[in-house]
Amino acid sequence: MEQSLTTCPRCKTPIRADAHFCPYCGASLQVLPPPSPSPKGAPATRSLPKLLGAYQVRSVWDNESVIRSLTRGNNSETYLALPLLEPLPDARVRGLVALTSAPDVESQDCFARVVEQVREKQKHFLIVAAPRGQRLESLLVPIPGDRALELFFQIQDILHRLQSAGFVTALPPPQGKSWRNLPFFQLLDKMSDEVYVRFQRESLQRFRRCFAIHENQIQLFDYTGWEPMPHELKERLARIQRDQILAVRTMHWLYARTSLGRKFNEIKASSGDASQIILEAFSNLTNSPAQTGELVFSRTAKLHETRRLGTTTRPLNAPVGGALTAKLGNLKIHAAGLTDKGDTRSHNEDSILTLVLSETAGLFVVADGLGGHADGQLASEVVVKSMEQFARAEWQQLQQADGATIHSTLKRWVLQANQRVLDTAYARGSNMGSTLTAALILNGIAYIANVGDSRTYLARDKQLVPITRDHSLVASLIAANLLNEEEIYTHPQRNQIFRSLGADAKVEADIFEQLLMPNDKLLLCSDGLWEMIRKPQLETLVSDTNDPKQLCKTLVAIANKNGGEDNISIVVIRAE
Repeated sequence: MEQSLTTCPRCKTPIRADAHFCPYCGASLQVLPPPSPSPKGAPATRSLPKLLGAYQVRSVWDNESVIRSLTRGNNSETYLALPLLEPLPDARVRGLVALTSAPDVESQDCFARVVEQVREKQKHFLIVAAPRGQRLESLLVPIPGDRALELFFQIQDILHRLQSAGFVTALPPPQGKSWRNLPFFQLLDKMSDEVYVRFQRESLQRFRRCFAIHENQIQLFDYTGWEPMPHELKERLARIQRDQILAVRTMHWLYARTSLGRKFNEIKASSGDASQIILEAFSNLTNSPAQTGELVFSRTAKLHETRRLGTTTRPLNAPVGGALTAKLGNLKIHAAGLTDKGDTRSHNEDSILTLVLSETAGLFVVADGLGGHADGQLASEVVVKSMEQFARAEWQQLQQADGATIHSTLKRWVLQANQRVLDTAYARGSNMGSTLTAALILNGIAYIANVGDSRTYLARDKQLVPITRDHSLVASLIAANLLNEEEIYTHPQRNQIFRSLGADAKVEADIFEQLLMPNDKLLLCSDGLWEMIRKPQLETLVSDTNDPKQLCKTLVAIANKNGGEDNISIVVIRAE
């Protein structure tokens, strides 16, 4: 039987006349006609109930016949009633309330507040504060590439917060009894091509319909499409990757409306801009979340072949003059470190290392744990202890090594520390990770390794210059000229990082070489310091204090005075 066709009003693609959604662009095809008088004798249209628990029902929301707009008493706030197929466990509702009621501005921007679960005549509803703006899928697309990229970063941040709280997107209802108990990573193999395409399309539609947009801010409001994260590690990782793919596909939809095929030549011709980044991510959909983040970062990073050395740069393998090396190799170093939980955190997930190997050599590390509570603290401790163990075991060989050997040795240490974090996480059945910034000082040169957003600075001649670069969403936006540097302190996604130890077996550390001069200082710190003390003030404090121990105490005190919103860890090394 031949199917009747029509044309999608949004993307102009031929589709079935009885379709409820366009399978290509996801547009809703259920347009509500204007009200017209009922003919005589026709049954009266069923009206909405007046009450839902303690709430007054005002109307349907955004042409959604199943979502009701509510008010309560004399409160001017508007709420939505999201219908549930079955009641949610009380613990899950409490978790959503806690997640969406956090006092910080970023959480308020990311999430519509969950209020409670109510029951009315054998039906259950989740009550949420009405989101600002409209559904994301109602947005007129396509939109410019830089805006699509910014909205993608916001969705990434929301996913990160949800996953940290133990939530992933729910799967569409099973299509057969044989599927009901299958884990997700096995489910896809059981599908025919037709079922697989339908499953992916429905998944993307469900994902997009969870979000609203107001001006240029994404907000999650429909929590019925989310469920607790699985306990089994392999299944958990598969579901996290699925969410990442849905986020990337949403970015593509925002930029290209249907698929990127018809824009491929246009994108290729616009080398270096946001559209190139979108194409790169689209071409690598099966990457892990960490790999996708790293891919986006690497496409916008400016420094690959050279590394910043104070106010100059040189290749990593460039030789240093023999006479100068001999003179500077005798520089003595004085070091101190301090770590503090900060004013608002109840525990400290950071770890530091100040390992003095001789008067002129040492290994110094700051590690910021990720994963929450015990997991984050354990991850940073594993990193620091591993680096210390490697340095002590190989110290004799390092004294005779050239620069290239030291460079490869430091990189190997980071990879081995990363593997130990992965092994520890697997043994505990948990997600954990850590940033790392480390300085190995030998023969008057600092060899610096960096993964994540902990930093190493060089202080020289009253100036403070960052040697490392952050592996973060915000840093990539700054590198792409989509943000200015001041916004790194306030941007909602400033804590989202692309690289960390424990995230991937093939983590890559940036390695820098810094030639030290008399009176130079190196400052290694976690983001709990540099976010609390802006660069002008930090530059003055570091330049004016010569004693490393006193400088550490001063910096911790000022960071706490300025808010102390995170753990604060510092190592200071002075050369003389």
